[in-house]
Amino acid sequence: MHNSILFVAPDSEKRQQLFKALWGAGFSVRCFSNPNDVLNSVWNDPPSLILIQNQAETFDSVHFVCEIRKISTVQIVLMLSDLEECGAAEALQAGADSLLPWKIAPSLFLEWIKALFRRISYYQNGNEEGRIFFRGFVFHEKGRYLEYHQQKIRMADKEFDVLQVLLKNAGKQLSSKYIYSQVWGEVFGDISTVGVHIKRIKLKLAQYETYPFISNIYKAGYVFDKKCLDTGIPDPSEKEFR
Repeated sequence: MHNSILFVAPDSEKRQQLFKALWGAGFSVRCFSNPNDVLNSVWNDPPSLILIQNQAETFDSVHFVCEIRKISTVQIVLMLSDLEECGAAEALQAGADSLLPWKIAPSLFLEWIKALFRRISYYQNGNEEGRIFFRGFVFHEKGRYLEYHQQKIRMADKEFDVLQVLLKNAGKQLSSKYIYSQVWGEVFGDISTVGVHIKRIKLKLAQYETYPFISNIYKAGYVFDKKCLDTGIPDPSEKEFR
């Protein structure tokens, strides 16, 4: 199980206590005191979870959550000194997934994190049937549609099918011939139509994200970047502290 955590907390003493609890349980933890250092890490090495200590006098957590949501749907947990703290509701509206009290006991904190990772593992193992998540997009296999932050994106049937083959084989180089056989069900045909459909898909994705999801491999075909597939999936129904 991918169990990487980014921990953003200016309070070094408490952060160290919680870090020790996580590290002792086998989690991979990267700590940051400055939130400005986090975004590159989220982009280059996506974690499963981001923990943020909310400190209004230190940085704008709402803006920070918004910036993360531009590049990832990773689970975000906001840790507050007071659950009624100013800015908490706005942070949840901006994309944070849940709240935790900053003064939580390390033992209880660890059990809560373990429970959250069981849920993340549930999705990673494919039990969120028929949905694939990548950088703000959700690909619905059963409903046969693509959405970006709950906004549906119009796709032709064959465009959808081509994207499905690429997503299901993310990280693998697929030849135009292979994609054609999977989508059109034929061994022989005009495989140049594959390139036409992929160009259309790229243009549609680029309207929302400039990330190069699909790469053309010279004389080899195409590959969908596996790194952009999300491992942590936020659930709006859980946007509260229970």
